Amino acid sequence: MSDSTDGTGLRLPSARELSPVAQQCAVWFRSLARAVKTARLYRGGDNEVVEAMRDQLWDQLKPALEAAGGWALRVYANDIRLEDEIVVRGALRKPGEEDKIGGPEEKLPFLFYGDGIRGITFGARLSRREFDALFDALVAAGRGRNSQDDLMTLLWQANLGALRVDTVPPEQQITLSTRRPRRRASALRGQAFAWGASGAEIRSDLGQMAGAQGLHRDTFDDWRLPDVHAHPPQAYAALLPAVEASKARLLEDLARENATPWTAVAPDFIRAVVRLSPEADTRWAFCHSVVTWLAAALQSGAWGEAEQALGLLRELDPRRVVIAEQLAERLAEIDVEPLVELLDEDDATEQGRFVGLMVQIGPAAVQVASELMCRCTRQRARAACVTALSYLAADDPAVLRPLLDDPRWYVVRNAVFVLGQVGGPGLADLLRPAALHEEPRVRREVVRALSSLPRAERTPLLVLQLDARDPQLVGAALAQLTREPSPRVSKAILERIEDPAFEDLPADLQRAFLGALAEIADRHTVPALGLLLNRNAGLFTMRSLVRDAAARILARVGGEDALRILEEGLRSKTEAVRLACLEAMSDPRSAA
Repeated sequence: MSDSTDGTGLRLPSARELSPVAQQCAVWFRSLARAVKTARLYRGGDNEVVEAMRDQLWDQLKPALEAAGGWALRVYANDIRLEDEIVVRGALRKPGEEDKIGGPEEKLPFLFYGDGIRGITFGARLSRREFDALFDALVAAGRGRNSQDDLMTLLWQANLGALRVDTVPPEQQITLSTRRPRRRASALRGQAFAWGASGAEIRSDLGQMAGAQGLHRDTFDDWRLPDVHAHPPQAYAALLPAVEASKARLLEDLARENATPWTAVAPDFIRAVVRLSPEADTRWAFCHSVVTWLAAALQSGAWGEAEQALGLLRELDPRRVVIAEQLAERLAEIDVEPLVELLDEDDATEQGRFVGLMVQIGPAAVQVASELMCRCTRQRARAACVTALSYLAADDPAVLRPLLDDPRWYVVRNAVFVLGQVGGPGLADLLRPAALHEEPRVRREVVRALSSLPRAERTPLLVLQLDARDPQLVGAALAQLTREPSPRVSKAILERIEDPAFEDLPADLQRAFLGALAEIADRHTVPALGLLLNRNAGLFTMRSLVRDAAARILARVGGEDALRILEEGLRSKTEAVRLACLEAMSDPRSAA
């Protein structure tokens, strides 16, 4: 038996405790959510997979409604209920399970509730057209909080019959003042119905208030009573023919309007208005509208539509004097979670269009590209985001600094890769935290990114990698350090070899250090090599990699001091020292 709670401490019933009708309803909503998610990923409405899922949903829904006589559902912020039984639960999590990934049906309650829907009734005579209207509305409205489509409007336009939707009480009218327009400080504030209410504005008591803002109940006290009145049945009969004709014309106009996307008409309309009124205020107003259009297109993953809006913005504001701040604000509001799934499932062509869009938008797109890079699960999708960021951060690599502090190692690695592609001054300071990262794969990427920096800047960070125990990381760092030898590099390698814990390292790591020392050794390292040759010498001392390598390096360096140390080693009382010197001097490859 489930012990989940609804956030107030009350236990929620498990699916096994539901009635047969509620169980059937819960299963259908789960299938609906999965089908809607699939439809969003495939983007098109003619996909065979999506059509098959639609048909399957309808085949499940129709007999269930006929058997139950319909479903009367109540919608709450955290669940959907059939009478008193919860059939769809929101994303409620126990403490410590906040990151747990749930099913797609968890988003349905607030998707309905957030658009003002408080009840849905599926009638027993529900038609396929009405089901398709609901499905299409869910696909369109669920693309993120920045979408311009809402469920209530889409369902109203569908002219439903057996599918009844109950909304918030119409008498609770919330009016807010608009923001003061930018660049026009003298402009007055007006009333707006688009802004979301918050704070005391929605906690006020119902009833007329002195102020214009807040929650009101229109009492109609100031309405003038009519001088004459009509008998309702007679008036209805007289108006019915004209109403039916107007209704038919309205439906025809609506069908004709819906047949042509507004995005195909808007650009020419805007250009025509700007030609008639080329003033700055006109351009400012249209820039604001087109920025909203661009953000909505990005939110829905419509890359082609976003390209169209961006091209129009370049016409209206070529230097981006007006739109820079607005563009940054609107893109910051984009909900990237729906885009993650779209970008993961896109093919290479669509991902390339995404990269081009981000680059054309400019610095304002850094946050969106960064968030997508952090959340995408497919390697190709992350590569597209990395490519976009490489171009976006070219002028200011510091915009990627927040990514270097991300707790996910692969995010830090990708940010380091981008910085390596960008290069430029100050890169070493940006990479320093990543050079100490606990994940070896991040530090390997740091080593690769440092290859483009001057020796003086990269050497301190490369030396930090010599304390690692990852052979690939140490090998890559040593390869760069030995490319341009210096006393500092020689000292760092010798200190690592002279450390008593060196002989506890794996053999491949020891060979990597000794091989690097052999490449950079010169007459200045001869005294240290002599100490390594005779370290811990005694009657019962065993041969070691360090001792044998020190002898070979001395033979390769040559010179009077090196030969003197080797000759003294031949006379040593320690057999391990004698054998190491003998083999080094007799090996022709070790000859100076």
